[in-house]
Amino acid sequence: MAASFSQTAPVLVWSAAGLCLFLMLFNRYLILMPDSRWKTAAVVFAFALITGGAAVLGWVLPQVPWITAPACVIGLILIGFRAYRYEGSRLITGASHSGTS
Repeated sequence: MAASFSQTAPVLVWSAAGLCLFLMLFNRYLILMPDSRWKTAAVVFAFALITGGAAVLGWVLPQVPWITAPACVIGLILIGFRAYRYEGSRLITGASHSGTS
C-alpha cells in the first residue's frame, strides 16, 4: 500500500514541528546536561520520542482540523527566530574593535 501525498504531507508538517520543538528543548536543556555516558542516549531518545511521536500524530489524526496545530508551532518559532535575529542582536555601528576610538 503506497502512501499518497495527502497522507504524507501532514506527517512531514508534524515532523517539522516536532523537530523545531526538539531543537528548542535541545538548545535550552539537553545541551546543558552534565557530560555522562547517558547524555547521548538521552538526546537520541528525546529526538526519537518528540519527532517520531509528531510523525505518528500526523499519520493518525485527520488532516483538515489538526494540520493547524503544527503549522502554528512552526509559525510561532519562525516569528520568534526572526524577532531574535533582528531585535535581539542589533549591530553596533561606529565601535572600534582595536581598542582605540
